[in-house]
Amino acid sequence: MKLCSVELCGRKHYGLGLCRLHYCRATAPEPVKPPHATVCSVEGCSAPFYAKGFCGKHYQQKRLPRKPAKTCTNCGAGVSSRRKSLLCLTCYQKDYSKKLRNKQPTYWTERECLKKYGMTLAQREALLELQERKCAGCGIGPLAFTGTDGPAELRAAVDHCHQTGKVRAVLCNWCNVGLGYYEKVAPWAQDYLNRFRSNDG
Repeated sequence: MKLCSVELCGRKHYGLGLCRLHYCRATAPEPVKPPHATVCSVEGCSAPFYAKGFCGKHYQQKRLPRKPAKTCTNCGAGVSSRRKSLLCLTCYQKDYSKKLRNKQPTYWTERECLKKYGMTLAQREALLELQERKCAGCGIGPLAFTGTDGPAELRAAVDHCHQTGKVRAVLCNWCNVGLGYYEKVAPWAQDYLNRFRSNDG
């Protein structure tokens, strides 16, 4: 059996003294390579070539067609084309918070109470009941946790140590604010008052 004339091939002869593989290689026309572009093919763009005749910017635009821009239905700001919602991120977060507050009115209050004082709303109410709903400082009452509603002097506030985070007692709003100021000025306020008392005497 006649074999391919290429050294170390050993395949069956096909034509011109060669096997089918080497015959196809020998008779195949030389591929014509297009001239390599150096700049973008878009008219007016002189950026360097990136791929398929375009620069990097125009290649991405052809590859990912730009979707029509959307505007927020609430504030009119631009909305990313990738967002499914017709609201911008800020308005979406506000809308979500509003829906959550309507669905669970005490959700944020409970969350803030746990984060700040390490106690639930029920534990906070129990502490106030233990004090007979009176301020642990001046004794005014009855107090209630009403947020910004109701008389300022009857709003209850949880007093805690800002260094250790330990809850101390429930105070009225005025005592809580006054104690906070006092803790800031206490290191020098007493020395200041004593100095002037000694001068008066």
